[in-house]
Amino acid sequence: MATFDQTLRLKIENLGVPVQSGTVSDVVLSIDQVNGLENFPDIIPVTNFVKEFLTNYPNPNDFYQNISNNLTKAIINNSQTLGIAGTFDALSVELLREPVGVLPYPFVSQSIQTATGNSDQLVKLQFQDLLIPVQGGTVADATININHVDNLGTFPDIIPLANFATDFLTNYPNPNDFYQDITTNLTSTILNNAQALGLAGTLDSVSIKLERSPGSVLSDLFSSKSTAIPTELSNNALTGQAF
Repeated sequence: MATFDQTLRLKIENLGVPVQSGTVSDVVLSIDQVNGLENFPDIIPVTNFVKEFLTNYPNPNDFYQNISNNLTKAIINNSQTLGIAGTFDALSVELLREPVGVLPYPFVSQSIQTATGNSDQLVKLQFQDLLIPVQGGTVADATININHVDNLGTFPDIIPLANFATDFLTNYPNPNDFYQDITTNLTSTILNNAQALGLAGTLDSVSIKLERSPGSVLSDLFSSKSTAIPTELSNNALTGQAF
């Protein structure tokens, strides 16, 4: 006999969220339902709950990480009322925000909660058309992915990291380096400066991906990605295992 795994994905576009002077976001709700589920719940109550929660969010100074985390917890806490109790293994909420004045880059915050209460928080920052002074000056898109430690309660401000990364790339000092050198050096430098950036103790991993358009030296699409995992040496010192 076959068993079935059912995943639902609901996308709500252009939703006004009253934080950071009022921002407009796309919201993606994903539900991984328990294996072999035969009676599926009505999705409309949880859809309405998500819209109501976000459009009437009460804390205007919260970060997006707080919002996605609070929403996933609220869904689980109200799962009985919403008719989804016992029907899911995990659910996630992604908030996709377009650039705004404070943070002029596309930004994604994703919170994943299991039915047993464990949480995982992911953040993605995208920088487009950065001029990097290597190989005669190349233009690249950069993506930073942050996987926070499980069950993190207080989230760091992402703006210092965004400013640090763009400054590092646009003022890169070694014009003959390969993109592999750049991604490795940036991830290592972020870990070495984690305390100053407000990230110390919050990271499971950080990754940098550079995507470069074809150029005269390499006439093909090219990307380089470096992922580093912080290892605590002392209260203030961090090193990284990169791969």
